[in-house]
Amino acid sequence: MGSVVKWGVIGAGGIADRRTIPEGIVPAANSELVAVMDVDEARVKEVASKYNVPKWYTSDADLLKDPAVEAVYIATPVNVHVEQAVAAAEKGKHVLCEKPLALTLDESRRIIHACKSAGVKLSVGLMMRSMHATRRSGRPFRTARSASRSWRGHSSPAGIRRSPAHGVRSPSAEVEAP
Repeated sequence: MGSVVKWGVIGAGGIADRRTIPEGIVPAANSELVAVMDVDEARVKEVASKYNVPKWYTSDADLLKDPAVEAVYIATPVNVHVEQAVAAAEKGKHVLCEKPLALTLDESRRIIHACKSAGVKLSVGLMMRSMHATRRSGRPFRTARSASRSWRGHSSPAGIRRSPAHGVRSPSAEVEAP
C-alpha cells in the first residue's frame, strides 16, 4: 500500500452509503474510493455516481479481482462476512469489516487466520466505541489509567487499537490466530 489506500466497498448500500463512505473514506487524505459493489445494480450505480467512483460491481468476486483495489470495507450482512473476508485476504486485499466480524468464534478465527496467512491487515469497524456516550457509560468500570490509555491510540484493556485517522478500532497484534 502506498501513502493513499485505494478502497473497494462490498455492500455499498446501508451504513456504507450513510456513514462510512461520506464520513470516513471520502474525506480522508490517505484514502481513495476506487470501486463499489452491491447486489442491487440500481443501488450500486447510484452510489458510484454519488461519490464519483470509477468502477462498480454486482459481484464481490469481481471487485476482489480488481487490481486497483488494495483494501476492502465489508458492510454486508454478517452471515457472509467470513466468505467475503477470507476471499479478500486470499486476493491480497486488506480488510475492514463492519461489526460483528462473524457469527461464531470459529468463523472469526478463520478470518484472522486467513488475514495473517496472507499478510494483510484486518480491522473491525466498531464505530460506536468511540462515541462520547459509549465512552462515558464505561467510565465507572475502568481505572483512570486504563481509560486514558484506551482513548489515546494505545492498547486498551480489551486489546483493541484506535486509528486516529478514521476513529476505527481494530484487533491489536495481541490477538492470535488458532
